[in-house]
Formats: sequence, structure tokens, C-alpha cells
Amino acid sequence: MAQTTQEYEFKQRFRVTKLLGQGAFGRTYAAEDLDDIDSRPCVIKKFIAQMQGEALQKAKELFAREARQLKQLNHSQIPKLYA
Repeated sequence: MAQTTQEYEFKQRFRVTKLLGQGAFGRTYAAEDLDDIDSRPCVIKKFIAQMQGEALQKAKELFAREARQLKQLNHSQIPKLYA
């Protein structure tokens, strides 16, 4: 796994601090929002698929659908989608 044991900056806004888990389509990381005055904790989910062709296209569609659904949800126990 790349970039899982060291802190690093992602998109010049987030500091990734550790790997939380991974699945078939990506990895989930604990991070801090560097644009926030208090360096608010957050989660980053990165799409990293190890497939090709139609399987890769389907994985991209499922990942995008999950992001769209998350953006619509508003509940204190569900992470808010920022970007």
C-alpha cells in the first residue's frame, strides 16, 4: 500500500495522517483539513481500482454514485461530503 504509514498532503488542503481501511474500489484515510482554523479532522476516500475495461468503468460509476448519495445526506452520524 502506498502512502499509508507516513503523513502527507493531499490536494494542497488536507494532511493525511493514517490509513483507516480499504476495499475493492479505494482506500479511506484519516486526515486534517488544513484550510480550517482548527485543522478539523476529516476522512478522505480515494478511488484506487486494480481493474481494467468494463470492470473499471463500472467501479468508477459505483464510486461516483456513492459520492452523489453521500452529498445528499444530512445526518450527524454520516460524514459530510466537502469535495
